[in-house]
Amino acid sequence: MRRIKLLFIAALVMVVCLLGPDAAVAKRKVVYMPNPTVNKALGLTMTELRARSTSSAVRTVDGDKVEVFLYSDNERVKTVQKPSCGEAIGDKKRQGRYLLVSVERGLVTSKIVLGEDYFFIEGLLTRRVNEGLRSLPGDGDNLFAIYQYLGCTTKSLEFFSLEADGTLKRVHFRDKDGLDFTKVFTGFGGDVGRSGKAFVFCSPYAAIKHTICLSYNYTGKEFAQARSWMAPLTKRKDNKDPASAYTTRGGARHALFTYLMALSKGEYKRAAHYFGASYSLLRRMNPQLKTGSYKPGGYEYLERYCKANGGRCYIPSSIKDSVFAAGGKGGSERLIETLGKIDRSDGTIKFNVEFVSPDYKQLEIGGRTSFVFKVLKTSKGFRVLTLPPRYKR
Repeated sequence: MRRIKLLFIAALVMVVCLLGPDAAVAKRKVVYMPNPTVNKALGLTMTELRARSTSSAVRTVDGDKVEVFLYSDNERVKTVQKPSCGEAIGDKKRQGRYLLVSVERGLVTSKIVLGEDYFFIEGLLTRRVNEGLRSLPGDGDNLFAIYQYLGCTTKSLEFFSLEADGTLKRVHFRDKDGLDFTKVFTGFGGDVGRSGKAFVFCSPYAAIKHTICLSYNYTGKEFAQARSWMAPLTKRKDNKDPASAYTTRGGARHALFTYLMALSKGEYKRAAHYFGASYSLLRRMNPQLKTGSYKPGGYEYLERYCKANGGRCYIPSSIKDSVFAAGGKGGSERLIETLGKIDRSDGTIKFNVEFVSPDYKQLEIGGRTSFVFKVLKTSKGFRVLTLPPRYKR
């Protein structure tokens, strides 16, 4: 046997020498590695995988059935003993290390490890809103979403696409301001709206009593942002999440909200995307930023404004369309300025904003607790023309 092995190795060496190393490399490139079976990849039979998966979905690709499973190899199940928001006594809370697995003809075509921080509530309330894995119909897009409970009013969604070869690929969301992420949020009902070919996700933001709506076009590779807007929060009806129609005012409000939130979190590059005013004032306030041939970016001036120039870049607590002031006989209120509508004199939309400080107190400067912000609609989108209020030294 040993002699036979030596003869075989000698023959192989002669082939490589005669044909050259490139032929050996080419031969290695065409070696086919088959997908593993369910038993080899997961240590389960197909019947066991179907029984133990938290949820599953089925799609047909080129005539072949592909099954997709949300599965945990160390799932822990607890029964809810105390009621809380979105959870009732007797509900089951599933938690563990979850994987997303696709199977075609008994072979595992892909296995994506999602992580340890996943949990799903199974009960009377959540059965109505399909928590877990769900396929999305329409336009032939082989898309799947994982719905996860996050609280009283919100669910998170992660999307995956089923490719032509039966494999799964995580789908990213890309905003116009450069933000790239993989999770989007919707209301407790988990509703995903459609506007033409765009997917619409609306979720309540209770802190300022508004609903945030984001629409994305699926390009076949990613979700590209189409529009974003905000509207006053409304109550859910018939187990449906509130979804308001897009308006110019709603688009301007969301741009302002995103700009202020980015500043409050120190995301100055993202905030600079929404800032549309001149930087001349900021340059005069910070002459030291420009040294020699170095030309600072706009985001650097915004960072300096918030950290060194007295700018109060706090979280907005309200963004209102109108502002009132006490006056007249009997302390009646008179409208001193109508906001939220396009000002014909300069083409801007004005809003009245209040802020909350890091110590959870309402921001007050010079006896004022509300501040007017201007937003302009441009060919590139909405741009904010106003800096946050600041303490002058």
